[in-house]
Parts: sequence; C-alpha cells; structure tokens
Amino acid sequence: MRRKALGLSAVEVSRRVGQEIGTYRAWEKQFGPQSEKKYLNLLSQALSISEEVLTGDTEDTETTASLFSIQSKPAENLTPDQLAFLGQRAKAQRKVLKQNRNEASVIIGINPGVLFSWERSIPSTISQEDINAWEAALKVPNGWLLDLESELVSGAKSDSDFFINLKPAESLPLTQLDLLAVRARERRKALKLSRKEVALKAGISVATLISREKSIPNNIRQASINAWEAALEVPKGWVLNTEIEIPVPEPVVVVVKVDDSLTAAEEIRKIGCWIARKKLEKTMDIDQLTPAEARFAEMFALRYGVAGEEISTLKAVGDVFALTRERVRQIVDAMLERLQFHKFETPIIDKLFSSILTCLPATLADIDQHYRDQLGESLSVESLSRFSREVLGKGGFQITENPGGISRTWEKVVINPATHNEAKIRAIREAALDMIRSSGGAQVHWVAGCASELSREMVTVQDVLQTCRMITGFNWLVEEDGWFWLGESMPADNRVLTQSKKMLAVAGRRLDTEDIQQGLSRARRYYYDPNRSRPIMIEPPLTVVKSILSQVRCFSR
Repeated sequence: MRRKALGLSAVEVSRRVGQEIGTYRAWEKQFGPQSEKKYLNLLSQALSISEEVLTGDTEDTETTASLFSIQSKPAENLTPDQLAFLGQRAKAQRKVLKQNRNEASVIIGINPGVLFSWERSIPSTISQEDINAWEAALKVPNGWLLDLESELVSGAKSDSDFFINLKPAESLPLTQLDLLAVRARERRKALKLSRKEVALKAGISVATLISREKSIPNNIRQASINAWEAALEVPKGWVLNTEIEIPVPEPVVVVVKVDDSLTAAEEIRKIGCWIARKKLEKTMDIDQLTPAEARFAEMFALRYGVAGEEISTLKAVGDVFALTRERVRQIVDAMLERLQFHKFETPIIDKLFSSILTCLPATLADIDQHYRDQLGESLSVESLSRFSREVLGKGGFQITENPGGISRTWEKVVINPATHNEAKIRAIREAALDMIRSSGGAQVHWVAGCASELSREMVTVQDVLQTCRMITGFNWLVEEDGWFWLGESMPADNRVLTQSKKMLAVAGRRLDTEDIQQGLSRARRYYYDPNRSRPIMIEPPLTVVKSILSQVRCFSR
C-alpha cells in the first residue's frame, strides 16, 4: 500500500533494496522474520516510512488516504480512438528501447498476452498503479502514457516514423470498413480514374486496390492511407472518417441511342457490340468488330438470356466458349465497367415494359407467350428484367413466386410493385377456394362479389381472372359461363368429387352425369354441421359437373 501511495513501481523499489523483482513481490505478500531482520531498515528507507509502521506496530493514515488516488482510473474519459493511439505509441516507445514484450511484461508485472492487448488499445479501466509500472518500464516521465501531446522519449525511430506506421483501422468494425471501401471506390469513379491510375499514384498493385475497394484491411498503415487519399484527391483522414465531406463532381453522362431494332433481343445484342470495344471507334454492328470483340459481344448476349434462360448461367456460357465460369464473370464485369457515365436509349425495351405493366399481375409464362414476338429469339421476360436492372439501371416490374404474401403454391408471377395489392389477391384466392369446396368450381362474378366483401374494396371480374390464372392448376370448366377450378387437388375437400366417388362406390350400375347431379342436390342438406357457419349453397350447372368429372382420370365417360 505504501509503495502505491508513493507512486512507485515494484521494479523501482526492488532496485533500491538490491533484490530481484520476484523476491520483492514475495515480500509484499509475506515479509518473513529472516527478511525482516536483514532488510527492514533498507526497505523502510526505500519506502520513506518508519520501521514501526512497516511492521504494523503503528497505523499509517497517510498511506491509507493516498491509496484512493492510486486506485483511480484516469483513462475512463478517453475515447476508444485515443486509447488505441496511446497503446500503439507505447508499443513504439518499447521498440525504441529495444525491449521485447516478455521483458517489458516482467518489469510491469503482467502477462505478455495482457501487454499485447494493452498495446493495441489501452483499457479504459486501467489503474494508476499499472500506469505507473508501465511508465517505469518504458523509462518515461509520470503522466506520459495518457498524455496525447507527448512525444517519443529517445531512440532511433522518429515521431514521424511512428505515425506513418500506425494502423488506424485496427479498431474499426468490418462492416464499417466495407462501407468505407465502397465510398472510396465511388470517389474513384466520380473522378473518372481507372484502377490502374489510382494504384500507380498510391504505389500499390491493381490487385491490392481491387481488394481494398471491397473491404479496407484493418492492418492498413497510415502511410498507405496517406498515399491513397492523395491519389483520390481528398483531405487527410477522409478514407476512414465518414464525417469529412467533399464535393463530388457531377459526372458527364453520354447518351447512346440504340436505333433500327425490331426486338428487345436485338437491342441487347447491339449494346453488347458497343461495349465489346474498348477505346476505338464504337459500333453496334457486329460485322465491324474484330473476332475477339465479336466473341465478347456474343458472350454478353448469352449472359443476358438472348438464347434462353437455361444458357444464361456463367457455367453454361463458359461451356459454349470453353472458359471457366470465373473467367466469364471477369469478362462480363469488365464490359459492364465501360458502361459508366453512359445512358442507353432503348425504344423497343421501353415500349415493351410500358405494355407489360398494363397486363399485370400475370404469370411469367403468359407474359412470355403474349410478348414472344417483341422479345425476340429465346429471350424471356425474366432475363429482360435482369438486363434492365443490371445494365440499363431501370426498374419496372418484379418477378415473384409469392404474390399473395402467403406460403402457397403459385406460378412464377410478374407484378407491378407500385400497384400490387396482396390483400386483394388473398381475398380473391380465399373466395375462389370457398366456392370450389362447396360447388366443385368457382364462378368469376360470384368470386368478385365475395372478394369485394372480404377485402372491403372493389374487385372486378378482370381482377379475379388475373389472380386465379396465377394459381397453379387454374383451368376453365365452362369458359363462356365464367366457371373455373384449380384442379382436383386444390382444395383437397372438393364436395363434388367427394360425393361423386361415394355414389360410384355404392352404385350397382353405371351412373350418368344427371344421376350424379341429382345425388349432389339430395346430399346438400346433410353436408354441413348446424353449429358451423353455413356453407355456400350454389348448385353447379350440369355442364359444370360434366366438365369437372371429365377432367378427373378416375371417372370414365
């Protein structure tokens, strides 16, 4: 306690009494009779205290009062960035003294692993005693360790060397480093600088720059950050500080018009020809391209589904050109890089998108079939949507397998996100299934009325047809009368099928459709539990019953 009150480290006291640090540490735990007899006088002089107080015969009130100040935590008010800076500066001071971590930790009286952690970032809970011991090991004045303005005391390395070798990104989370990398990449693009130009100015390889633009490494040194900031023409500290804002020059966008096309696939091919060539005179005529450029243009067209969705994967395109999927990805990405600050006018694709939006929602298969001539070749609406997003930067419609927001079986559906109404779709589906359960099939006008009541908004016959066509199994029973169903297994409890199977099972003769319809009418009164809500009481017409039975394999004509 007395040593702590004086602000002395165990190392200093052990030197004063001429003993090893380990021996002195043992004395602080238990001062034996032999040691007391031999070293009591020397120890009392080193601690500036009487022998009576040291042996416990007299109370040391001064030491007790001073101990509270020693146990304080002076680093509590420092920020994490400041603590990390101070820890790295202490590490630099240790290297100036040419001490290894094990030597320093023995002097301080801590484990080498603890010192390793402290040199990355000083803990805010560090005690004044530990600070004193650390400063004694580093041979620096009292208070140096937490003084942000202090300089390295002595040695071969200068302060400038210390700051250049700092690793300021060590304490930043990986998610933040990813975002900062993206910001640096966008800055490079805004300046219209290639990776090669920036890498040359920063004194690094292109591969290193590509890696840093994906995620800044947490061990990047301050010297590398300074060179990178100079290459990006930004103030010092910008790379790792989102609060520093700089004006971004507005890029000049070049408009490229794609003319004389008859289909969307043809416009995609022309854009592929245009970006297949690097810096020479651009062209959309594949006949004017070199063999290598024509090969790239064809690769681009296949990647975006001109020859069909199944041949648009990286592996499929690679198989066509005897390349790996990774090489195909690199080539296509390099071509997309040339689209920066260019805007393509595609009249055929724009007109096609506007027309498709008027038909939604609808199944992907129906849209593909309806617009086959305008799409061209084997291009699908799904591939066109992907091309529009990734290349043209346009939205429009969306493709989903769950338009109603419920986990049920649907076809792939094309919807307009701006006008899509999940609640209305669920109401139409529920109304159609209720009628099919009771009557074997659903009638569009009745479903529209029931869905309007469920959703509390107007539902038209066209809404019913658009929604029900998206459900797997949709089929007409009697189209001219508006009767349809969703197949024999949707829903599972179809009353017409259930009662028909029962009648055929007990009948001793062949039954006609009229017999089955009469049996359905007689069984109606026994169909529901009086304690439950009344089912739909609509008898299906004879033509509907006949159509239902004709579409089920277990019934013969």
